[in-house]
Amino acid sequence: MLWLSILVLMPFDLFILDSSVTSDASSQHAQRGFTPLAARIMALCQDYLKHPGAVREMAALLLARLLTRPDMAAALQDFLRWQQQALASTHGPAAVFLLPGVLQTLALIFKLGRREQLLPLAPKTWLQLAELLGDEGSTTPNTSVSRNTLARKLAMKLVQRVGLTLLPPQLAGWRYVRSAADLGRNLGVRSDCPDQCSTAVDHAPAKAEDISPQSPTVHEVPEQIEDLIGILLASCSDKDTVVRWSAAKGVARLAGCLPLELAEEVVDGALGLLSPSEPDTSWHGGCLAIAELAQRSILSPDRLESVTSL
Repeated sequence: MLWLSILVLMPFDLFILDSSVTSDASSQHAQRGFTPLAARIMALCQDYLKHPGAVREMAALLLARLLTRPDMAAALQDFLRWQQQALASTHGPAAVFLLPGVLQTLALIFKLGRREQLLPLAPKTWLQLAELLGDEGSTTPNTSVSRNTLARKLAMKLVQRVGLTLLPPQLAGWRYVRSAADLGRNLGVRSDCPDQCSTAVDHAPAKAEDISPQSPTVHEVPEQIEDLIGILLASCSDKDTVVRWSAAKGVARLAGCLPLELAEEVVDGALGLLSPSEPDTSWHGGCLAIAELAQRSILSPDRLESVTSL
């Protein structure tokens, strides 16, 4: 699987390399949109997605690299149709392993693929994912991720990558940036010389309203982003740490691509997890989210007082 995942990265059309494509069958293969070799690789990987362990991960990686090739657009559509039918028809123990395999494949596709290729697919993928995440009362493992920790973690990865595909591929210009980050300069001020303290100032803006956007272009935020961030914030209270951490990363990554006003609302949502009435899992997930926001320079200096007071 790993060897094949490297071979599919070759910069040549698979129609040229597939020896099974003959002149008599050229029209038939052209109508399908992908070669018999690609079809065999897809069938092999789809079968291994139901297996536990490293073979499932390699099958997901191979599928993602194959389906994100520029000449495999038809195969990608075929896989999306297959995975919906497979999740709906697979039951029993196989469904427990198939769901993480499909989610991991989709997450890798949205990681490796080009935005112009994935943008038309993002709304449909989000609708399917919202149905899986919202079906908490389901009794069948293949239609609910509530009892599958790995599936919930991979779902958070997919949620944030769908959101990043929907948003413009640029970081917000209002993010907090230090103009002087020299540790030697900061430590150069002697404690016994208070008059020098005024010279070691951080020239970064102190308040969010002092940060002006650097990019003059204003992009419209898709309507799905609010629901995507809502699910990520809710998953910061998940019972499993790996899910909370993945959700916290997704919150910060999406907030970094939003306008200032919407990003401030995301920060308020993360701070809302630190309410005294919330359980320990919410506090832990909220701390993770705030840490990720601060790491990506999204938490403005004027919000530090409200954070430290908690």
